[in-house]
This record gives sequence, structure tokens and C-alpha cells, in this order.
Amino acid sequence: MTTRGAAARSANADREFLKDQICRLLRIDPTTWDAHDIRLAFQAAGIDGWDRHFTSLSYTDIDQLTVPDTPPRPLALMHKSMLRAVRAFHVHCCVVRKQNVNIAGCTVDLYDMFRVNIWDPEEPLRAWNSLKRAPRLEDEVANWRKSVRPSRSDYKEFRDEAYWQQTKEKIEATAKSHGLYHTLDSSHVVSNRELDELQRQWMMKTLQEIMIVPRAKSIVTKHADAANTRLCWKEIVDHFALSRAAEMRASTLATYMNSARLNKINWRGTKQNAILHWKEQHRLHNLLAKSPYTDEQSIAMLNNFVSGVIHLQDVLDNH
Repeated sequence: MTTRGAAARSANADREFLKDQICRLLRIDPTTWDAHDIRLAFQAAGIDGWDRHFTSLSYTDIDQLTVPDTPPRPLALMHKSMLRAVRAFHVHCCVVRKQNVNIAGCTVDLYDMFRVNIWDPEEPLRAWNSLKRAPRLEDEVANWRKSVRPSRSDYKEFRDEAYWQQTKEKIEATAKSHGLYHTLDSSHVVSNRELDELQRQWMMKTLQEIMIVPRAKSIVTKHADAANTRLCWKEIVDHFALSRAAEMRASTLATYMNSARLNKINWRGTKQNAILHWKEQHRLHNLLAKSPYTDEQSIAMLNNFVSGVIHLQDVLDNH
């Protein structure tokens, strides 16, 4: 049974603990505590202990603290921000250790590191036991080994050098959607080497399957044993960035669209299919060309394509 004297001693100890920890973490001179604005705001709000009161405060509670004066004034913004950081730091320490910790065992250096590198002031404050600790490195590896792998069929095959840019964009977009773009990113800083190796091996196997163009396949083969997907991808990108295949293909398509005439190319299918064929060549040209044809240019070329064909040559003029 707790006596009144024991409860009083506990309250006094908790009051002193609050003072000691706030002064320690915020580097406040303890001799100035009694007249400090934070202490006066605490007193006005009835905050008289660490366990009994401070650890129950929300960010909103802290934001509403006022200093008793004539008239009362809000606690300075910087002091509110510092108190928010202390509350968040205590929650962080509890999450890391998976229990309600004695804040006195957490150093000022650790607090400063948390405040500068980890704490997000915009993140809502929540009870520590409702938050999950960041997974350990070995947990990340185990989770990857157990997880269902992304489908390699999602990655576009690189079959035609002329369409390198479109293929590159689709491969990178797919890797990002799978959370694996870092295996291709040469600027990525690895934090878990074992997990990174497993993911690079998976991505290397994918590159071996989708790189059909001979030069790309050769580059992949060179890096396959080391599974250095970042260096491999960089070399592929650098090589095909200099390719003129797309430019040459666009030029060939442009020549066809400008010179072809339906009544002279001995087309064996229906006229409808001929127009659809021309439309597909136009689409491919605009996909590859640095300067795609405008709508006006396209209409003029299509009109030339069907000129001289009965039932089609007057469509543009009449409609």
C-alpha cells in the first residue's frame, strides 16, 4: 500500500527528473531553471513531472503553452520546437529499445543526432508502442528471400536498337515500380550489402533475358559473373546514347511517307489496311524522330498518299 509520504516523494523525484532532463538535453543552466520561460509555462499548465505529465503531452499541448505575464504570452516558438524534439526523442528511444526507457540513459549526443538527422517535425507524434522499429539488416535479407519476386516478363525486351530510348525508359520505370531501380543506379549508396547482392543477382538474370540486341547482350555477359548491374547498365546506356539507329530509321520512314502513293505501290490488301499501314509508319516515325511531324504536315502527306485513288482522293477536300 502506498503511503502519502511515498507518493509525495515520488512526485518530488519526478519533478526534479523533469527539470534535470529538460536542462540536460536543451543545455539550460540549472541555476536559471526557476525563472526560465519553459519552467514558468510548465507551472502555469500544471506540468509538474516527467512520467506524470510531460510524457503525456501532445504536440498541440506544447504549442498551447503560455508564459504567465501581464498579459500572458505564448512560449517562444524555438522553445516549443525544442520541447517537441525532446518528446519525439523519448518516443524514438522507446521504439528502438522496444520498451519504455529511462531518458536519463540516452546521451545528449544521441539526442542531437536524432534531432538533426532523424526527426521530422511534420511527422505526427504517436505512442511508442504503436510504432514499428526500422527493420534490421538481417531482417531485410530474410524478407527478400521469403518474398514473391517481381515478374521478369514485366520488363520490355530490347530487340531493336532504333527503339533504345523507349526501351530504356520502360525498363527503368518497371524497376522503379518494383523497388529495384537502385540496382541500376550507379549513384546509389549501398546500406545492406548482402541484400544488395541478392537483388543485383536477380536483376542481372533479368538483363540476361531481355537484352536481345547483340551489343547489349555482350555487355551483360561481360558483367554477369560479378553481377555488377550498375556498371553494366551504365555501359549499356553510354553505348546506345551514341547510336544513330533511331535517327536512320526515322529518316527511312520519312522517305516512305513522303514518297509513297497508294495507286503506285502495288498494295495487295484493302485500301483500309493500306491507310492503317501508313498510319503505323507515321506513328513509328514520330516516336523516333527528334522533330515529329505536326498535324498539318501529317494530313498533307496522307492526302498525297491517297491521291489518285478513286473514292479516297477527294475525302480531305469534301470533309
